[in-house]
Amino acid sequence: MLAPLMRIRVTINIAIGVVVLRFQIGVHGPEDLYFGVWVAIELTVAILAYALIMYMWRRYCGMFKN
Repeated sequence: MLAPLMRIRVTINIAIGVVVLRFQIGVHGPEDLYFGVWVAIELTVAILAYALIMYMWRRYCGMFKN
């Protein structure tokens, strides 16, 4: 009986912490956070794609060095 109440209390505490943190960093709504998250995802994908392309290019160029 006590376990569901503890989960609710923990969930409420996490939600309150997220709201407080959100206001401390200056994000007042989800649309304010959308651009930053999207840029971070795009940057991460671009870096991974660049690393993969460079790896493949080095292997391709290495095939002809004899």
